[in-house]
Amino acid sequence: MSQLVKWFKDAFDLPVLSIEEVEAQVAETPTGVKSKHEENIPLNDLIAQLSTETNSGE
Repeated sequence: MSQLVKWFKDAFDLPVLSIEEVEAQVAETPTGVKSKHEENIPLNDLIAQLSTETNSGE
């Protein structure tokens, strides 16, 4: 319990970002960077790809 109180008190010492600071950091992020979510493929395509790989391995 005392550790929880300490963490709670320590949280007040941490910096707090304003909306302007967050927007500035977002604006600095390169736009050409691909998200790893952009590489997602449909489930049916994944199943087909995996079944092809397992069939060719036999």
